[in-house]
Amino acid sequence: MASNGDVYVSNVGGSTVSVISGTSNSVIASITVNSGPNGMAYDPSNGDVYVSIPGSNDVQVISTSSNSVVATVPVGSGPRGVAYDSANGDIYVANLNDNTVSVISGSSNAVVATISVGTSPRGAFVDPSNGNVYVSNRDDNTLSVISSSTNTVTATIDVGSEPLDMAVSSNGEIFVANQGNNTVSVVQASANQAIATISVGSTPFGAAYASSNGNVYVTNTDDNTVSVISSSSNQVLQTIPVGNGPAGVAFDPTNNDVYVANSNTDTVSVIPTASTSTTVSSTPTASTAQPSSSSTSSTAVPEFPFQFVLVAAFTAALAVAYVLLRGRQLRPMRPIPQ
Repeated sequence: MASNGDVYVSNVGGSTVSVISGTSNSVIASITVNSGPNGMAYDPSNGDVYVSIPGSNDVQVISTSSNSVVATVPVGSGPRGVAYDSANGDIYVANLNDNTVSVISGSSNAVVATISVGTSPRGAFVDPSNGNVYVSNRDDNTLSVISSSTNTVTATIDVGSEPLDMAVSSNGEIFVANQGNNTVSVVQASANQAIATISVGSTPFGAAYASSNGNVYVTNTDDNTVSVISSSSNQVLQTIPVGNGPAGVAFDPTNNDVYVANSNTDTVSVIPTASTSTTVSSTPTASTAQPSSSSTSSTAVPEFPFQFVLVAAFTAALAVAYVLLRGRQLRPMRPIPQ
């Protein structure tokens, strides 16, 4: 959610970003971008959303005040994950095809540094508590730790197979979704090492931390569920059925809901976290709601699989959640860029 209270969803199978009202959970705008939009991050200092476009090797900048593209920034090859650093105002972009991270200045919308990382960097995440940027390297099963003050790699952390999305809890631990072996690695940020491994559902992809209840929500793409993990015990508390092909996930601290992008039904499931209820509502991003099996209602988006959901909240302190989605193709008729 941006400071305007909206949720931004990139539709990788087409050329649009859907804008969902955080109050009504309905689509209120569709923004045309270059083909195959992927990762997103929100910069509250300028009110812009940064969207990676793998096919054209650039990042497009969307103004949330006008819901239009205001700039296009060339980056590395195959950009995917995007993260915003509130400490220096820069945007970090993981370039899957050339094993680099591009650093974009939020003030100039120009690349100011290029950092070499591991093999096939997919996800990017900033931990504001320590000023580090974490990049998941899908094909060598590691995280690269980048100091945002020097833009250099300071550590490499071994995690599970094919790490993708990440979330940090209030106790400073990073939860990493490993799609290759159906686990979540728990990394202690202060020690730069994995301290626990949690088994979840089939093909975990997205991860988001909900400050409302201290739980981590992990999407399991191939069994249509979300695993709810206690960040204090590192145990799975619940498994919640959602829509078909859940991938991206984000927490909205203004309404305490978790948004899940269902890539095979073109919907977003909305999970409340502030109560003990497990009722899931789904928002269609096209014209028809497609509820899932667990008392779900949906928000439809365009007829493309969702790849990313962005919830960037602007409160007294900055809270940003961006969600990496889909690392592989689930349906042959809808190819997903790797």
